[in-house]
Amino acid sequence: MEFDRPKGVEMHLDIAPLIDIVFMLLLFFMLTSSFVTDNGIELNLPQAETGKIQEESEPVVIYIDQDQRIFLDNETFELEQLEKSLAEKLKNSQLKKVVLKSDEAVPMGFVVKVMDIARQAKGENLIISTKKVEGVMHGEE
Repeated sequence: MEFDRPKGVEMHLDIAPLIDIVFMLLLFFMLTSSFVTDNGIELNLPQAETGKIQEESEPVVIYIDQDQRIFLDNETFELEQLEKSLAEKLKNSQLKKVVLKSDEAVPMGFVVKVMDIARQAKGENLIISTKKVEGVMHGEE
């Protein structure tokens, strides 16, 4: 007695269209992505041996570059506009802490003007950011 068994169905997976789609997506992302690097603000901070590390607790940071341009939240401000914008920013801040990051080439008189504006805008705990002198350990003389 012989039974006729149904022959197995041959399975065949054609992956050529899948590879085509993957290469098309790869090509799409390569052509549409832009390699923009955030240049940031180039500063050369002054050095200090007695500087202390401050805990970052959402301070308001003011940057002054060597061309005496003032940056607050990546926006450039003139000296006259800074107080109003800083006061608005500090209104939402609980600690009213202001960190000043100024290039060492900026004249001290300009830095003092910015510090004065920060105080007029109700900024408290004004911190001047520096970089640590290399090779000097804390407490070393």
